Amino acid sequence: MGKPMLVHSPIPGQEEYNADFLLENGAALKAVDVDALLWRVRRFLNEPDLRDRLARNAAALGKPHAARDILATVLNARQPGKYILSRSRPPDGFGFTKANRRFLRGTGDLW
Repeated sequence: MGKPMLVHSPIPGQEEYNADFLLENGAALKAVDVDALLWRVRRFLNEPDLRDRLARNAAALGKPHAARDILATVLNARQPGKYILSRSRPPDGFGFTKANRRFLRGTGDLW
């Protein structure tokens, strides 16, 4: 989605690891207390170049088709080679069956 993040006191464990990943890749700023949060919010609001850089880095990390690719992987485990992992919608008669497309349309995230 390309939205920069300001991470405040992530929960230890997976959320903390996710925050570290974003920080290491220049897609977020982190604040561990209220003072740091205020300083970073001011910096974020006053430095458009910083916001733009964080947004570009966040966009580069994004995987907008992740849900579809995961579903295709799961479905392929049942019927190998029947489903495709594609960034674009496949033509009719290729990849997902019409019944599966109807199912996927209901998720709002897939075709």
